[in-house]
Amino acid sequence: MFPVKLSTALTVPFFAHDANGDAVTGLVDGGFTKRISKGSGAFGAMTVTITEMENGWYSLPLSTGHTDTLGILTISVSHASIKRANLQFRVDTNLPGDAATVTLISQTVCDELASSKKTVSRVNGDIKTYRLDGTTVRGTLRPTEIDANTQGLVPQ
Repeated sequence: MFPVKLSTALTVPFFAHDANGDAVTGLVDGGFTKRISKGSGAFGAMTVTITEMENGWYSLPLSTGHTDTLGILTISVSHASIKRANLQFRVDTNLPGDAATVTLISQTVCDELASSKKTVSRVNGDIKTYRLDGTTVRGTLRPTEIDANTQGLVPQ
């Protein structure tokens, strides 16, 4: 299942083939039936323009309105000349690799880390974490919560 970020527009390629598995080319948008289910809900009609790319590959544009619901997004594309193409996506607020939080560490903590020569057993201090959703979390930095490799640590 392909991950998609919430309310993000993208174009999805899909392959159109016949019952023998051979590519079907030359199809025009008007012949396609497109159905969509957002958040595992009921299917409904989908209004998009499908365009042929090449050799049986077609593109299906998704707008921010198509990806505006968290959960499973399912799209079904059919045509009299092809086997049905079913596409599934997981819509989420963050994707793997997104920076979910940014943590600011005080100058005092950075100084203590630097002077400890990477021995962090005595380091404690205040931290402030900003989440992508705009909320803020305050807490205390404990030695067990940080990596002993402090190269490149920069205070904010």
